[in-house]
Amino acid sequence: MKSEVHSLMALFLLTLMVIIGHAEHTTPSSLADRIREAAGKEDADRYGDSNNTDESVTHRETISDGFCSNIQCSPCQRDLNQLLFNASDEQLQALDAFGRPAAGLLAGNAAWFGHFSQCTHLEDFQYCLIQLKAKEATLPVVKNRKNIGIKWGVCVPKACNEKDIPDNMDALLEFMRVNFNTQLEEVSPTVSCVSRDSKEYPTSFYVTVSLFAALLALMILGSIVDYMEPSEIPKEELRPDGTAVDDPRGSSEGPRGDKPASSVEQQSSHTSSIWKQFLLAFAFTRNFPQLMDVKSEKGDVACLHGIRAISMLWVIFGHVLGNDLPVDIHNPVEKNQLRQTVFFDIIVTNTTYAVDTFCFLSGLLVCYTTLIKLDRQGGKIRWGWFYVHRYLRLTPILGAAFLINSNVVPHLSFSPMMLGLPAGFGCANWWRNFLYIQNLYGFFTMCYHISWYLAVDMQLFVISPVLIYALYKKPALGVGLISAVTCTACLFTGYKAILLNLPASCLSMISYPGGLDMYIQAYPRAPPYMVGMLLGYVIYKMREIEMPTLPKVLTVVHWVAIIFILEGIMIPLIGHHGPIYTNPSLGRGLDVAFQTLSRLFWGIMMATIVGFCHFGGPGLVNNILSWKCWVPLSRCSFSAYLLHLVILGVYQMQQALPMYHTYSIQIFTFLGITTATYLISMLLYTAIQLPITKLERLFLPRA
Repeated sequence: MKSEVHSLMALFLLTLMVIIGHAEHTTPSSLADRIREAAGKEDADRYGDSNNTDESVTHRETISDGFCSNIQCSPCQRDLNQLLFNASDEQLQALDAFGRPAAGLLAGNAAWFGHFSQCTHLEDFQYCLIQLKAKEATLPVVKNRKNIGIKWGVCVPKACNEKDIPDNMDALLEFMRVNFNTQLEEVSPTVSCVSRDSKEYPTSFYVTVSLFAALLALMILGSIVDYMEPSEIPKEELRPDGTAVDDPRGSSEGPRGDKPASSVEQQSSHTSSIWKQFLLAFAFTRNFPQLMDVKSEKGDVACLHGIRAISMLWVIFGHVLGNDLPVDIHNPVEKNQLRQTVFFDIIVTNTTYAVDTFCFLSGLLVCYTTLIKLDRQGGKIRWGWFYVHRYLRLTPILGAAFLINSNVVPHLSFSPMMLGLPAGFGCANWWRNFLYIQNLYGFFTMCYHISWYLAVDMQLFVISPVLIYALYKKPALGVGLISAVTCTACLFTGYKAILLNLPASCLSMISYPGGLDMYIQAYPRAPPYMVGMLLGYVIYKMREIEMPTLPKVLTVVHWVAIIFILEGIMIPLIGHHGPIYTNPSLGRGLDVAFQTLSRLFWGIMMATIVGFCHFGGPGLVNNILSWKCWVPLSRCSFSAYLLHLVILGVYQMQQALPMYHTYSIQIFTFLGITTATYLISMLLYTAIQLPITKLERLFLPRA
C-alpha cells in the first residue's frame, strides 16, 4: 500500500513540474489567443474541420487586419479590433461571454446565447442578441423546422449600436469560426442590445407599485382596527362571497352567497362608523379566514367547487406543456415528437374544454341565483344594478392583473429571452378590455390576450336576463328561447368551420387562418352556457324536493354514457395530432360535425355529472368533487386564470439558456407555477375581490 502511495505522489509532483515549466514559457499576452484558438478548435472539431491543428494561427493571420483600416475605423470598429485581436486580460471576460455554435443543431438547438450575466456586469460592454435565418438547403436536415432561426449572443463594446453589428457580421462570424457551410438569407439580421445601466423603470412601474403598496397599507390598517377594536360581528357570520355566486371563477356556493344581509350585519352597520367598516373590508385578519372557510349550507351545489378547481388546474397544466411562448428550447425536435403522443393528445389538446366548463358553470349559476332572487323579490329585479354589480365584481381584479402584466412584468426579466420582444405589453386598445369587447376585434389586436374569456362570459351574461325572466314567467317559452339560441350558435359554428376549413380539433383550429379569431368569440361557447342555464333552472325547481338515492344500475348506465361522450369528443383526435398544432382531416363531414356539436355535448356531459352528484347523493365522484379542500382553490380561480400565464411568462423570461423540454421537467414546472399562481391569487382575493364585495354591500343597493 505504501509503495502505491509513494508512486502516486511522485507522479503528481512530476505532473506539477511539467505544468509550471510550461507556464514559465507562456507569455501573458498569448492568453487571448489561446481562448480564441480553443474556441476555434472546439467548433472545427464539432463541424468536421480536420485541419484545425495548424489552421488557428493561419485563421488569425487572415483576419488580423481587423474590421477596417485605421483611417476608416469607426469607434465601434476600433473597439472591436481591440477586443478581438489585442484583448487585455480584463477584456477576456467579454470575449469569453460570446456565444458559440452549440451541440444539438440537428435537434433544433440554434440558440447560442453565450453568458448574459457575465457580459452585462462589465462596465464598458453590452450584450447584443443577433437573430439570423439560415437557408434550409445549406443545413443538415432538421425535422419539422422549415426555417432555422439562429440566435447568437455577443458581448460588444458600448461604442457599438444596433446598426453597427450587421455591418460587421461577416467578420464576427469568421472570427468565431461559424464555417459549417451555412448560408444566411439575404436579409438584415435583427439586433437587440442591452446593458446593465440601460435597465430603467418608467413612471407607470412606480405608479403600479404604489397602488399595490396602498392596498397593502389598507390590509394592515384594517387588521390593526380588527385587532384593537374587535367588532361585535362574529367572524363566522362575516362570510360574503368574494365574487357573486353567479360567477364561475369565484366562490359561487349556491344561493347562500346572495342571501340578504343577516340581522347581525344590519345591526353592525348602525353601530359601526363608515370608515371603520371601510377599513375592516380590507382586514387580512378577516378576509383570509373567510377565504379558507369550507363550511357549506343546505342547498349548496358542493361539487361545483371541485369541478371549477380541477378545470383551472387543467388549464394551467395545458398551458405549461403546450404553450408556445417566445422561449428557445434546447431540443425543439424532441419537443414536437412529445407533442404527438397519446398523452398529449388526450390531456393537452383537449384543455380547451376546461374553458367550456367555465361557460357551463357560469350559465348554471347566473340562472339559478337569479331565479332565487326573483322568487324572494316577487319577480322584480333592478336589472340596471344587476349589470353594475357584475361589472364591479369582475373589473377590479381584471384591472389589477392588467396593471401587473403591462407595467410590472416587462421589468422583472433581464435575460436574452426578453430581447427582441416589445418593450412593454400594453397597447393603445387597452380600453376595450374594460368594456369587454376586445374579442370582437380579433386576437392579435387584443391587449392582455388571456382576458378574451372574460369578454365571452360578459357578452353571454348580457343576454341572460331575457332568457332567465322568460324561464321564470313562462318556462316553456324560456326553454324554447334557450334551445333556439343553442341551435343558432351550433349552426353558425358549423358554417364558420366550413368557411375556414377547420379540422376536428378545438385546439388545432387556432393554427388555421381565421381559426384563432373564431376561437375567442362567444357563439362557439354559447351551447355549454345554455345547457348550464337549463340545469340551473332544474336545480331551482327541485331545490325543495328530497331526492331518493338513485339505483346503482342507473348510476352505472350514467357513467357508461359519460365514457361514450368522452370517447366521441376526445378519442377521435388520438393519432391525428401533427406537429405544431396541425391536424390531418378526419373527412369534411366529421370535421364539421365535430366543430358544430363537440362543445354542446361537452356541456351535456357536465350537466349529467353535476346533476347526478347534486341529486344522486353520496358516491365516489361526488365525494371527490365535493372535497372541502377544493373550496379555497375554487374561490381563487378567477385570479388564477388571469395570472397563471403571467407567472409562467416571468419564469420563462428569466432563463439565460435554452430550456430543455421533457415531460418530467414540465410536470415539475407545472407544480411550481401552480403554487406561485395560487399564492398570489389568494393575496389578490383577500386584497381586492373580497373587499370589493363588502364595499358593494356597504355603499350600493342590491339588484
